[in-house]
Amino acid sequence: FGPEAVWQPPKNAFEGQSTFQRDFQGYNEAPRQPIRPNDGAVMSDTPFDGTTGYRQEYVKHPMGPKFVKEREKYKPNGVPIDGLTTFRRDYRGQLGDKTKSFKPEGRAVASDAPFEDSTTFKNDYRKWAAERPYQHLPDMYSKP
Repeated sequence: FGPEAVWQPPKNAFEGQSTFQRDFQGYNEAPRQPIRPNDGAVMSDTPFDGTTGYRQEYVKHPMGPKFVKEREKYKPNGVPIDGLTTFRRDYRGQLGDKTKSFKPEGRAVASDAPFEDSTTFKNDYRKWAAERPYQHLPDMYSKP
């Protein structure tokens, strides 16, 4: 693969500027003061009596009576209902005969012949007479 590179770290300190130091320069500024007001401004010596600016400045205007529309009296129709709807008047029904079903009739096949219970499985997979295969037994060990 080639000669082994022997790298040794430099002995003297780094004199340049790192990328972090170059990109994020520190600014010598005094720390900012918090925006939150001091707690002393919030506290008060007077007890809270429940009066707010809204309660003091809100003017309650008097309201007049609610307008109620007068209902019309029910007037029944003078002509009696004939019961004829637009569907009954306009629909004439479908023309032609009803479509016949293609499904077979739901009757079982009737036959007087006795039921044959022989199947291909019964015919092809019968119990055949078979003998066990010959197995050669090794000679028993005898002492020399």
